[in-house]
Amino acid sequence: MTKIPLHHSKVHGAVVSAVTAVGTSNPDGSPNYAAFAFVSWVNIQPLMICIGINKSHRTLANIRRTKQFSVNIGSIPTLDEVNFCGCTRNPIKNEKFDTFYHEEDKEKLCPMAGNLPVCMSFSLVDIHEYPTNCAVIGKVEYSVADDSIMDDKKKFIEIKKLHPLLFSFCGPSYFSVGEYEGKPWAKNPRAGLKSIPPKESASPEDKGK
Repeated sequence: MTKIPLHHSKVHGAVVSAVTAVGTSNPDGSPNYAAFAFVSWVNIQPLMICIGINKSHRTLANIRRTKQFSVNIGSIPTLDEVNFCGCTRNPIKNEKFDTFYHEEDKEKLCPMAGNLPVCMSFSLVDIHEYPTNCAVIGKVEYSVADDSIMDDKKKFIEIKKLHPLLFSFCGPSYFSVGEYEGKPWAKNPRAGLKSIPPKESASPEDKGK
């Protein structure tokens, strides 16, 4: 297969990410939401996440000060709201999101966006400095999801019900999730594609136990 040279400034478009609204608390106590797609899980037990944040971003300063933040998963139905918080540099004081707080967050330092389908709060673990961005590592402390995106047993999130909003620097563009294509960690991952996708799948970590 023929391959062509691709400049490094374009190659990151090949990695498609879910768009999230990261919630933090401004110095005056108002909620601040900003859109981020450089988000990925980096540890299973305990569950930790990493967010790539530009050093000039208000979100980073808020996280340094409060040591906590929320990650709220955007969806196709909430595209306008999530896109808005990625278009302004002004503090967003509950303008597009129904802010709520975990009952143990007495100081209200970790706002969550109630009108997004999945909301998670994190405590700060570490911040790694790089030339333009910082990698912020957080440990999940609390998580909730809309009843409407869960399976019949209310145990798992169903991706098609979630309708996650996906982002690529190719364009750049927003995308939606396509069809179910196989089961991870299976000897025959494409088996049973015409059937309902399995709800449970053992991870490599679980298989080693």
